[in-house]
Amino acid sequence: MSELARTIQLFVEGKAQRTRQTYLSIAKGLEVYLDEKRLTLETLKPIHAKEIIYRQKAMNSRATYKKFLKALFRSIGRVDLVEYINDNLREVKEEEKFAVDLTLKEMLSLIDVTKQILFKFGWSLMAFDGLRPGEVLGLHFEDVDVDREKIILRRREGEKYGPKGMKPKDKEKTIPINPLSLELFKQIPQGRGRILPISYKTMRKWFNRYVKEVGIAREEYSVTMHKMRHFFGHFYNKQRGNIRVLKEIMRHSKIQYTLLYTKPSEGEIEEDFRSVWSRVSYDV
Repeated sequence: MSELARTIQLFVEGKAQRTRQTYLSIAKGLEVYLDEKRLTLETLKPIHAKEIIYRQKAMNSRATYKKFLKALFRSIGRVDLVEYINDNLREVKEEEKFAVDLTLKEMLSLIDVTKQILFKFGWSLMAFDGLRPGEVLGLHFEDVDVDREKIILRRREGEKYGPKGMKPKDKEKTIPINPLSLELFKQIPQGRGRILPISYKTMRKWFNRYVKEVGIAREEYSVTMHKMRHFFGHFYNKQRGNIRVLKEIMRHSKIQYTLLYTKPSEGEIEEDFRSVWSRVSYDV
């Protein structure tokens, strides 16, 4: 194992599984770059950090690389590179990845084209309740309160899936369930244990299949399951939902995070701009 590989292994140790997988994937590209330039993490200069980030064509990828490099450099004591990135690469903003333009029609079409009722239920929770994929996979039948029209979010001891950041000893959280998900849940044969007893990988495979089938892919970013949570934030805000209520539904620790999810896309900006000026009279 190379020195870089050992450094990366230590760096990703203890991180969440998805973060670890993302970082290990990025590290492969970093290793190729260092070999190509005959550099090491110790001899890397600020201009090299900038080049690594700007090699990525998509803004989402640039933001992910920026986050990875800052965390890695901080862990090995290269504070100079962290400061350089903060001072000179501010235009590469993480929040850019939250500006999505998925539509209500597309979300409903995705659910409609999906054949399995369990997946229909899963997509609806992500799109209309803002649940993360892991939170959907961690739901048990007893977590859906049909009478009160509520979803109970809790982390179970020894289970892989559940609410992000929640520990088994933490207090459970309750949020309303949207009408479509409630109706879909009633159609599912009731049982015990997890409602969707599958892996994240399997769920993603079926999601990608139906996204392709319904034709809602985007050139500027990949339509992932998590993008449905982004859609939820946009849609709720566009319907004039209370931003502070949205923060609680999405379970953000700070309202600044909620604001990222409500950042308007270019289409929304143009639509709102033209709507305002269509109501203005130019008569003097």
